[in-house]
Amino acid sequence: MVSFLTYIEEGRERGLLGWADLFDGKKKKPKSVEEEDAEWRERFGLKGAKVIREVVDKNVEDYEYMKQFCLKV
Repeated sequence: MVSFLTYIEEGRERGLLGWADLFDGKKKKPKSVEEEDAEWRERFGLKGAKVIREVVDKNVEDYEYMKQFCLKV
């Protein structure tokens, strides 16, 4: 299990290079809430998964609003 803060720090150091799969051109099926929660519990433990879920739930409305302005390429 990787701690959430360690994961964030590693991600910051990797930058976008570590996220190459986001740009591979393939559409991925969105994960269900249950699938996300299970993945987060496995990676960050129960406490970390709870924190992530709370943050995600707080920001979904803003995300949905901003999504309407994204550029389609």
